[in-house]
Amino acid sequence: MRAFLKVFFALINPANNGSFVGKQLKKPNGFFASKVAKGMNVSNKNLYDLTFQNIDLKDYEKVLEIGFGNGYFFEQLSQKNQRAKLFGVEISKEMVHQGSKLNRKLVADKTLEIKHFDGLTLPYEHEMFDKAIAINLIYFWQDPMAHIKELNRVLKPNAELLVGIRPFDVLSQLPFAQENFNIQQDDWWIKQFEMLGFRMVKELTTAEPPLQFNGTSYPMRGICWVFEKM
Repeated sequence: MRAFLKVFFALINPANNGSFVGKQLKKPNGFFASKVAKGMNVSNKNLYDLTFQNIDLKDYEKVLEIGFGNGYFFEQLSQKNQRAKLFGVEISKEMVHQGSKLNRKLVADKTLEIKHFDGLTLPYEHEMFDKAIAINLIYFWQDPMAHIKELNRVLKPNAELLVGIRPFDVLSQLPFAQENFNIQQDDWWIKQFEMLGFRMVKELTTAEPPLQFNGTSYPMRGICWVFEKM
């Protein structure tokens, strides 16, 4: 994340653009889209590594990632099992374009299918997927129950859902997360998933270097929640 912020905030004044930063992290678009995506790849790497270390892809399983950014990590996921079929949806048209370009071979081989969506309604049939992944996404949900219900709809019974997050004690301290982020206690989020048909299987944690932002150092930590659809 430090490398991301160095590039990103060299172009804008971080002290006066917290809202702008939050909006770009939620939906990269326009001139900044490419730079934001590359920055997110850096800041999200540890979370993706943690998640992929704990996902067991079987032959011909269908795996959905919601909010894949520029799709940088699809190749890494594909290496877990090249016979698995990967799917991705993104709210940002710029990210869909970049993801398709970056993963043109996976797309051409029909290992990966990428789609633009409205941010809520997943363009897939009921009980289609064996696994789903959401990294640094849930705090952009203004109606969490609707999003979780939609995930439940497209996942098969006993399917696995892996959710990568920054915990409350980290996220609540970050200046650019104070707008455009739905910041809730970790237990609150877990309760939402459990109320809507998911069972917590395990919680995994990864340490990360501190974030230097506007002259202040902020501790960083990543968590991966592994749920099973009931």
